[in-house]
This record gives sequence, structure tokens and C-alpha cells, in this order.
Amino acid sequence: MKRLFICLFLWSLTSSAMAQADTSINLWMWTTGTHYLHDGNTLGNYGISLGLAKAQMPGPLIRVQQGQKVTLEVRNQSQGAPHTIHLHGLDVDQANDGVPATSFSIPHKETRSYEFKSDHPGNYLYHCHVASVLHVQFGMYGCVIVEPKNNEAAPGYFYGRDHNLLMSEADKSWFDNKPKHATGDSVHALFALPVYDPDYFFVNGQSQQQIDTLKVRSDENVLIRLSNVGYFENRVIFPSGLTATLLTSDGRPLPNKTVIDTLLIAQGERFGVLLSPLGSQSPNIEIQYLHMFTGKNVHTELVPIRIDDSLWPYSVGENSRETKIKIYPNPASDFMTVSNVEDLNAVIEVLDIAGHIMEINTESIGSGFKLNLTSLPTGSYILQIKNRDQLTYSQTFQKL
Repeated sequence: MKRLFICLFLWSLTSSAMAQADTSINLWMWTTGTHYLHDGNTLGNYGISLGLAKAQMPGPLIRVQQGQKVTLEVRNQSQGAPHTIHLHGLDVDQANDGVPATSFSIPHKETRSYEFKSDHPGNYLYHCHVASVLHVQFGMYGCVIVEPKNNEAAPGYFYGRDHNLLMSEADKSWFDNKPKHATGDSVHALFALPVYDPDYFFVNGQSQQQIDTLKVRSDENVLIRLSNVGYFENRVIFPSGLTATLLTSDGRPLPNKTVIDTLLIAQGERFGVLLSPLGSQSPNIEIQYLHMFTGKNVHTELVPIRIDDSLWPYSVGENSRETKIKIYPNPASDFMTVSNVEDLNAVIEVLDIAGHIMEINTESIGSGFKLNLTSLPTGSYILQIKNRDQLTYSQTFQKL
């Protein structure tokens, strides 16, 4: 009797009380999917699913914890073609890299395992590396997120919640006239392809009215994870009136953190951008798709952001690090006290809801500081404490 494993399953190793539990993820690869487009048309896509489910395009978002040993149990349920999983950007050995000539491919109706250690937090890609020009275009791709400890996107930079944006395109003529693997030879197969001229442009496999709204609180930092698995370059334009800080590139913290308003993302690149508190505005992130040869913008998609303070709040000071620091009163009118600050050489900063540093007077008092808020207009603010240029505490407060 055939046994079909339908679910994502987990197990833990108890080598120590503090060890991260290892995780195993069951993926199925298909060539028989249907992808629904914003204009009512469909694509007959390849795709990947969690267990026995419909083929997704993109494949399921895989989230693991920093320090976990991860096993991908991959089943090839396609119509004869071999497939692999290439873990793009992750530190894996050659046997687990998913390149057919140097690793292995998965024959039809067989299962193979890939393993990696999630040492470095960040956002990564995975995709099929068999006839990858075709199989990636047809939908065999997705994202891997290695979540950091304590919601620390880069040393000293904390976030409340994150959103993943994966950009790609589709040329419908490729989907309508798929070449066939005549021999199953993933290295030497030859295909006649039309000129690539995409007519659909995706954010997480969606376009136009399909694109999900990013829900955020007005008083928290938001980490935007950006990846490009398409063949066009992307120009990402962030809303004016807030601070966007480029923190990571290809899964590693950048040595210098830069405030930006525009970011270019080449094919296969991944970035992490921290958006400072957004306040009451509900802006859009603009994503342009630049032609691979001319560099001209051929299409634009908008990703809406909606402020929703009914979302569960996340406080860096309370949840990311143990702290005894207290601020009072909150709300405050003229003065506020910050107590139990262990390092009196720490830097105190007050930011407005757009992320701009405000000028205030501070006075050391015992094991803390007294802040003069009289120059601040009424509104919401962020108090940050930095130690050696690293953020160690962050808390919102109201100025009356």
C-alpha cells in the first residue's frame, strides 16, 4: 500500500536543554499546476508543495530558526522529468547543493534528502537546478528564511515583525508551449525557446489587485525581506516620509548600514531593509521591473502598507533582551525619567514616527537619565538606547 505523507513534520533532539530542535520539511515537486492570474487567465505551471497538495508558484515559504539542522525530504511527482533543489545562498556542501552534475537529481516518483545547518539568519532562495532557465520560469522556486534570535536583523537592529517580498515574472508563451524532456537528460537536453518577453510581473506570485497588503503597527520597526528570482532587475522605491535602512545583503549583515530611498536588486540577490515606525500614513512600496538588456522600466507593481495598531505589539526592550530599564511617566508632558541604565555612557535617542532623530536635552541622574521633552510637539515617539553603536533598548512613548 502506498503511503502518502501529507504534512510538514518536526522532531527535536534533546542533546541539551538550550539546543534548537532539528526540523524536517516534506516537499513535493510537480509539473501539473494551475496558477491563477489577476486578469482571469491561468498558467499551467510547474511548482512545489508542502506534502501532497497542489503545486504552488512560488513554492511554500520555508521558515527555520537560527542554529537548526534542516532536512528537506523532496519527492519528485512530476511527469517524467528529473528535478533538484538548489539552496541559493545557503552554506551547504557539494552533495547538498542541488546541481545535477556535481550533486544528484531526483528521478520521477522517488524521494531524496537535502540537509543544511541554518547558522546565518537571513533570507535565501531555493529552486530547481535541472534545466533551470525553464524550471525556474515555470514556478519551481521559493524562499527560505532563517529567523534570527531575538528578532535582531543585524547586530543592534531589532524589528517587530517581518514581511517577505519575492519578485519574478512570467512569459505566458513559454508556459503555453512547454518543451519536453525527451530523454530526461538534465545536462545535455536542447530546447528551442522564444524570445523572453514577460507579460506578467509578480510579487510573491501575485500582481495588481492580488498583491497582499502588508499590515504593520505604527510604533514598530518592520523588516522587509526582498528577493529577486526573475530574469529582470528590480528597482524598489520606498515611501517618502519614513526611514529605510539597508541592513543585510545575501544573508549577511552589511558592514555599513545605509539609509536609502531606492534599492536595485539584480537577479538572484536578496536584501533586508528595516523600515522605521510608519506613523499614521498608509503608503505603498513601488517595485519596478527593469528590462534585462536595456535597463528600462517595463512594468510597475505597488505593494500597499496598512497601519493596524490592533496587531499584537512587539517591544524590543521587553521581548528581545532581558532588561530592567524603565521609562516613566508614559505618556509624559514635559519630562521623562529613564531608570536602571547599566552603562551611563550609553547614547539616548528620541525618534519621531518617521524615524528622524529629535533634539532634546538629557541629564544624568543616578542610574538613569532625565529627558526634557518640552521642545517636542504632541505625538508618538520612540526612545532608543545605544551602547557602542548597537541598539540595546527601544520603547514607544506618548508626548502630551
